[in-house]
Amino acid sequence: MFLAAVLVSVVVLESDTSVGMGFVQPDSPLPEPNPATSEYARQFDVSMEEAQRRLDLQFEMTELASRIAEQEPTFGGSWLQHKPELRLFVAFASPDGEKIISPYLDGINWATSVEVRVAAHTIKDLQDVQERIIQFVPQTDIPFESGIDYETGKINLYTPHLEELQSKVQLDETIKGYSDSIEYIYQERMSEPAVLKYPYLLGSSALTSCTAGFVVVRPDNNRRAMLTAGHCENIQYTTDGIYFGLTGNENGWLENDPYPDPLVGPFGEDMDIQVHDASVRSLDLTNEIYTSVGSTAKVISSRTKADTRWVWVCKNGKSTGATCGQITDIAYAPTYAPVPRYVRVDSSAYNDIACGGDSGSPVFQSLSGGVAAFGILSGVLDKNCNGGNTYFFYTPIDEINCAGYSILTTHYKQYFVQNVWWTETSCTEYKQELDSNGNSIGAATSQPCLTGLPAGSSGTIESYTAYELGNYWREAIWRGGAGYMRDVPLNGNGAINWGAAPAWSYCCTGTAPRAQGAYILGNHFYQNVWWTETNCIEYKRVLDNFGNPGSQTSQACGTSAPGSGTIQSYDAYPVHGKLREAMWRNNVGYMRDVPLNATNTNVDWASAPAWQQCCTGNPPRAQGGDILTQP
Repeated sequence: MFLAAVLVSVVVLESDTSVGMGFVQPDSPLPEPNPATSEYARQFDVSMEEAQRRLDLQFEMTELASRIAEQEPTFGGSWLQHKPELRLFVAFASPDGEKIISPYLDGINWATSVEVRVAAHTIKDLQDVQERIIQFVPQTDIPFESGIDYETGKINLYTPHLEELQSKVQLDETIKGYSDSIEYIYQERMSEPAVLKYPYLLGSSALTSCTAGFVVVRPDNNRRAMLTAGHCENIQYTTDGIYFGLTGNENGWLENDPYPDPLVGPFGEDMDIQVHDASVRSLDLTNEIYTSVGSTAKVISSRTKADTRWVWVCKNGKSTGATCGQITDIAYAPTYAPVPRYVRVDSSAYNDIACGGDSGSPVFQSLSGGVAAFGILSGVLDKNCNGGNTYFFYTPIDEINCAGYSILTTHYKQYFVQNVWWTETSCTEYKQELDSNGNSIGAATSQPCLTGLPAGSSGTIESYTAYELGNYWREAIWRGGAGYMRDVPLNGNGAINWGAAPAWSYCCTGTAPRAQGAYILGNHFYQNVWWTETNCIEYKRVLDNFGNPGSQTSQACGTSAPGSGTIQSYDAYPVHGKLREAMWRNNVGYMRDVPLNATNTNVDWASAPAWQQCCTGNPPRAQGGDILTQP
């Protein structure tokens, strides 16, 4: 017996022992050729045995480097050399590097493969300067990308405008002091995210009949929600076909539509907004909007309409894209809402400055470092776009504030959060920031778990899972042949509210499956359940508009297991346009990223890459985690 949709045995594979990996030298060759080993052998012209030795050794080397980086304030970077032999280089912004590293090499049999270098600056200093450059030179002025080359000890700036960027950077005296450590590299175009629409839902995203506006903060619990125009249909979907979230007065989310008769909402003709709870599909909300195709900016402030006449503002909508004009009237009263509370924007530079479908678009002013929110588009002269729409009007921030909502201006990041049970009495919570591609940034932080075992339970922990489901952190555990589960509330900032955690609910008894992983894609809940090494079943449930799973269907899994021997754990969770799978089998860890389909609603199993071995050792007793969006 198993708990459908909740009891999932999860492990996430990392290259650091701090997140559940114990790296040891294999006692014997792998039972089957490993693609990563074969490719390494080909690339560096070594035998399979030597390739495997190096791949195992590099984990130990990077683990050592990570420990030095955490503990030594003069750390200046580290890097590996693969030809002609595998070596680890560690740099220090100190002439005493050999003395500093000596204690770390005691008892290491490959200590002669480590070389020390002298760096001009610490990595922390370079990171601080890089951040200062990013803040001092906004992307709206000069497009550029940046990175740090540990080996050369330089900040690399990639841009199509080399001289302009260099001149701008040199204006800051603090940055100027690091001139010798900044490299300017010509790059014709800036990078684009591989998948723009997942997992974040940004302002200006196209919906079924309208456009998403700004993210707002709900007054009673500080939760985030998404705006669009109140006259739009209540049921909206993203272009991926994913349900947009609750609106109307369901669970208190506001709708105010001045168009019908009688009016909808408590504010009559004053405003034209509706607020959607996107958490029912775990769509993450942050303070970013699309300012044009492929370009984004952070919302760093909001501005009421007073003294904004003649201000140049823009909007970005699904029908006409990015268009701009001047505010000509801050007391505009359209016919369908004849109160002087709207704001009009005029421009004759476009055949149509806005059209039907642009309703809800964010109206903004570009600033250094981001944009200021002015309101959301409400109407135009002719929604059918026959030419001649030289103006649009919008609901200003004043009215959104009157409704009790505030524009979100705090920047949110993504973190992978996991609880790792080493024993029944030892659990550690790890947290690590992710970059825009879902890869780890920096070192993980850790603390004792704030979760606990079910009261009255006893015996061995057989599996544990924890993942985000709407506004809750769902936990489920098998212990001693009994299953338990609970939903722990998330705070408005995305943090887990352990202080409000309810008691565990006993649900069932029986034998847990060998391993399983669960995830939400679009409007469905999925889970892959491994009953044996050769029997895996995919279970699928449609989610209703409140995020509750409905009836279940099943079929053979689209995934498959690598290696041989006993499957010890399996995990699968979506991250930035791919399904990340990880498996422990016979004390060997594997992982891979399987692409999602074009609409991010299903897994493209036909394009699944080969599994890659990452590590060997004893896995933790049980662990579970997911991605949370937090400040």
